[in-house]
Amino acid sequence: MSNELDRDIKHLKKTIETHIGDGGTGIHELVNDKSAGFMAPEEHTNLKSIFKGRTSANGKDIDQLTPGFYYGFNFVHSPAGIESDTFCEIDVTKSIEGFIQNTFKRNYDNKTWERTQHKGAWGTWGIIRQERLLWKGFVSDTDTPLIFQEPYTSFERLKFVIVGLSSTTESYEIQINGDNIAVPWSNIPNPTNGQAYVPQFQHGEIIVRLNKNGNTCYIQYNTSISIITGSVTKINEVGKISEIWGIK
Repeated sequence: MSNELDRDIKHLKKTIETHIGDGGTGIHELVNDKSAGFMAPEEHTNLKSIFKGRTSANGKDIDQLTPGFYYGFNFVHSPAGIESDTFCEIDVTKSIEGFIQNTFKRNYDNKTWERTQHKGAWGTWGIIRQERLLWKGFVSDTDTPLIFQEPYTSFERLKFVIVGLSSTTESYEIQINGDNIAVPWSNIPNPTNGQAYVPQFQHGEIIVRLNKNGNTCYIQYNTSISIITGSVTKINEVGKISEIWGIK
């Protein structure tokens, strides 16, 4: 019994000491192209080939780039408005069918364009729309600070999601131009059971003040009116901001 137990222990010890990546040292070595670590060397080689370093392509014609990953500036056939000294990154991929796709990213603000070559003809560059949630909550009161997850100054436009009366939800996308933004909302109330329906249109406006620090904003004014058969009446109910998105 003792001999069998000793034999089993030796077998387990040898198995542990020689398992992949250990080599008997008790410490995992780093994987390389010849020696195993947390993965076999052939797996490491394949993984490394996927993430090859970018190649410098300063002043190159993007139309002539072969599939790969590039960086540089002063590219020929870059998207309109790219300054010649702006550092950019380009991904060039080619499908099995032969279609070529370019992804062009301006490094300093992460703004990205795409285009595709089909049957030898290049399409126009199109901007990839980027939306990021800057704030989420439920606020209608004035002077309540809304703290952004990242500065709004990194974006060209803001999108406000507004919850109006009758829990209607609308979104308004507005260009950032100055530190005041007027966000409108509207609502047509549903008929009340058992009562004669009176056509009514409710309209409100939320004035949002952006702080110059880029990190916060607050509601400066929040007003609403009701329009019934030509008469206009101010109402107490107001809209509420539930989300603010940054767009570029």
